[in-house]
Formats: sequence, C-alpha cells, structure tokens
Amino acid sequence: MNGLFSVGLVAAALIAGEMLQRGIQWRTTFWVWVPAAIFGSLLLLTRAYPKPPPAEERTSAARFRVDAAVLGADGGDGYRRRGPRRG
Repeated sequence: MNGLFSVGLVAAALIAGEMLQRGIQWRTTFWVWVPAAIFGSLLLLTRAYPKPPPAEERTSAARFRVDAAVLGADGGDGYRRRGPRRG
C-alpha cells in the first residue's frame, strides 16, 4: 500500500485539477475521493492484511545514529547560509 501512495497522490491531483478546469466545484472533487478513502480504511481493518516482518532493532538504531551524525555535521538543513542579495 505504501508503494502506491505517491502514484495515487499524483493521480488524484491531476484528476482533481482536470475536474476544476472543467468547472466542477472544489467540494465535489473532494467527495469523489471519499469512497476510495473508505475502501482503503476497510482494507486496513481486515484481518487478512499482511503484517510486516519484524525489523532488526540494531540495524535501525545504527542507521539512525549515522543519519543524525550526518545532519549534525552538516548544520542541520543541508543548505549553505548566504547573506542578503545585492543589486
């Protein structure tokens, strides 16, 4: 389900944009996606939904430490600070 999240997001934005271009009210575009959201919620509530395999805690903790060290060494945001533009 997470693998298709970005595809659904882009498709929903394009379809809703097309609906708005055709003069359909924005409230209607909202209600078009409600059945899909309800269906996805019901799928998550079923017992047949597969559970993810257990992750190794040591690997995830080590990865977190590396990521935190890189962000800390870089100053936190990855962008260089520049002064105000002139001219």
